[in-house]
Amino acid sequence: MKHIHQHIYYYDEYYKDISDLADRYTKIKNPHIVSVYNQSLPAAVHASNLLKCPMSILRVDEGVASWILNTTEDREIRPKDAPLFPYLICMDTVYREDVFTAIKQLPEFIHNPDYVFYTMFGHNNDLRVYYTHEMIYKAIEFPWQVKSVKNDLIL
Repeated sequence: MKHIHQHIYYYDEYYKDISDLADRYTKIKNPHIVSVYNQSLPAAVHASNLLKCPMSILRVDEGVASWILNTTEDREIRPKDAPLFPYLICMDTVYREDVFTAIKQLPEFIHNPDYVFYTMFGHNNDLRVYYTHEMIYKAIEFPWQVKSVKNDLIL
């Protein structure tokens, strides 16, 4: 049996990181969170609430990105004085080159000069994906994946 180096990403670390992310983009005009389905959904919803901004969801299957929910062009949810394009903050939990390469092919990213890619765990890359922690573990357990055990009951 192979030993996999696993990192447990605890809530206190996560809260600090998501607060730092919100602080970093709080002064941006017209922010818009884009979550990569499905792992980053909890963090993306949290970031969207902290920034008080809309959110969209996309998925990448076999190297092709597609929208599950695309509100990037919804004029009803954007401020009246907002710029033509929302400032897209595309979030995932870990850096995967094929995922971000696929996302860059979507028209909403090709035609929009205002976007950033962000992962919680990553490494130096050519796609300019910003990350908080160097990805040195093969497996990372996020707080929302941890089952709590209380009196032998799995919650």
